[in-house]
Amino acid sequence: MTKTLTTASHGSITVQEFKAVLAHEFGHYHAGDVKLGPWIYKTRAAMGRTIAHLDGNILQKLFLWYGQLFLRITHAVSRRQEFIADEVAARAAGAGVMMSGLRKVHTAPWHFTGTGRVRCHRCSDRAISPPLPMASAGS
Repeated sequence: MTKTLTTASHGSITVQEFKAVLAHEFGHYHAGDVKLGPWIYKTRAAMGRTIAHLDGNILQKLFLWYGQLFLRITHAVSRRQEFIADEVAARAAGAGVMMSGLRKVHTAPWHFTGTGRVRCHRCSDRAISPPLPMASAGS
């Protein structure tokens, strides 16, 4: 949702597109996706660390097999969650507006670094922060 607000604050999306993107995000909240997402993320990360630490060990094959199965299942769940959130957004703002808004948000170069600073994907290689009021505000 942070990227949605950042993109909207730069005038990259229309009010209707903003409504659609917010409806998509709230569709995730309504469906309970925000409860399952962190667990899936943490479990995937733990499996990756375990597989890396088992380098050369016979158990690594077992964890690789299980990890691939887990990824297949959780990717299917994630895809279904996205379809449900898309349906909520399409009902709230219309399918065309929803597609346009989500496309703009996902292709916008802005993102938060996790330290409260806004960065530009296109500028990251040169370690240049964009000239944004939000970047200096620490939000």
